[in-house]
Amino acid sequence: MILPNYEGPDPEIKGVRVLRKGLTQKELAPWYRGALGFIFPSIHETFGLPVLEAMACGCPVITSNVTAIPELTGNAAILVNPRSVEEIVAALQRLLDDPVLRRDLSEKGVAQARQFTWEKSARQHLDIFESVLEPGSRKN
Repeated sequence: MILPNYEGPDPEIKGVRVLRKGLTQKELAPWYRGALGFIFPSIHETFGLPVLEAMACGCPVITSNVTAIPELTGNAAILVNPRSVEEIVAALQRLLDDPVLRRDLSEKGVAQARQFTWEKSARQHLDIFESVLEPGSRKN
């Protein structure tokens, strides 16, 4: 488990350890690639960059069915109510039990992540800014 700044006790689960420091993207990518899955049951998320990073690395994702996350993930993740322990556990069990599902989510996640680029984001932001500016008020 990678839990930056986590101060609680380590889980008592065989084979699980907690990494408490933040990791760079370069350090994080191999963890995503080698993980069985990425669980991100966020309640307040405006975009979900960690979800996108995991999908780009081919890591199957379980995440929230609220905020912007469903739009971000499309059909490339298992969506759960982030307040429902039962739904999260059921999704985890599905991921553990079904290698075909893991492969499917991995492939769909990579494809979904390709739709998001910094260049595309910058262009869309510029388009919005230009649409609200009065004609002639834009400075080059």
